Amino acid sequence: MKPYVVVVDDDPDDAEMLAEMFRQRHLEVPIHSFFDSQEAFGFLESRDAKDMPVLLVTDYQLPTLNGAQFLELLHRDARYDVISKVVLSTSGNPAHADECMKNGAKKYLVKPTDVVQLEAIVGYLSVLFLEKAGG
Repeated sequence: MKPYVVVVDDDPDDAEMLAEMFRQRHLEVPIHSFFDSQEAFGFLESRDAKDMPVLLVTDYQLPTLNGAQFLELLHRDARYDVISKVVLSTSGNPAHADECMKNGAKKYLVKPTDVVQLEAIVGYLSVLFLEKAGG
């Protein structure tokens, strides 16, 4: 099965920009984008344990479940442990970051305000992806 990425963000522009920058680094990497955490969770639940994403990037502030609650759901089931989880949020609240890290996030990053910072974040995400995808 081909390695893929899941992006969960209620801002379609942010999700598309992240996906496009990621694609520029990794041609042909499938990216599944979701508007909210419930939709993303349903997608993950429908997948076989051997067909999990390599990387999941989620916003903190989402409709229905916030990023920490979503990560907590995933943290309860060991089959999701294989996924590298990163939160990319407009919230710089340390309590949000702590909550996400406690629930299995590898990193909590504040959404950048310029393209240079976004490129640095995509570089970090690329390294995580390649480590997990074996590339």
